[in-house]
Amino acid sequence: MIIGIPGEEKLTEQAKEDFLIIDYLKQIKLEIKKAKKFPPFASLHEGYAVLKEEVEEFWDEVKNFKYNESHEESESLKNIEKELIQIAAMAVKNLQLVDKMKAKIQEANK
Repeated sequence: MIIGIPGEEKLTEQAKEDFLIIDYLKQIKLEIKKAKKFPPFASLHEGYAVLKEEVEEFWDEVKNFKYNESHEESESLKNIEKELIQIAAMAVKNLQLVDKMKAKIQEANK
């Protein structure tokens, strides 16, 4: 069982992948909601710095990963997944800033 839904064994590989992507997107959306307790990025430089910090945390987890099938490695993979979700959420937060910047430019050029 990969995605944990009834009848999963009857799903095509594409359907399984689609369910996983939907689950990832839900997790990213939740992470974006959590990040709303902080103000929007003030600049692309700030957005880059926050995104870079998340990538560095992911890299730390990757460096510590031992590539064996122990319970400890299962926990490590959960941490890696968490960091990747945070990276995606911060990328979306950067995209939101870009969208606001584009809107501001369009408004100024009316």
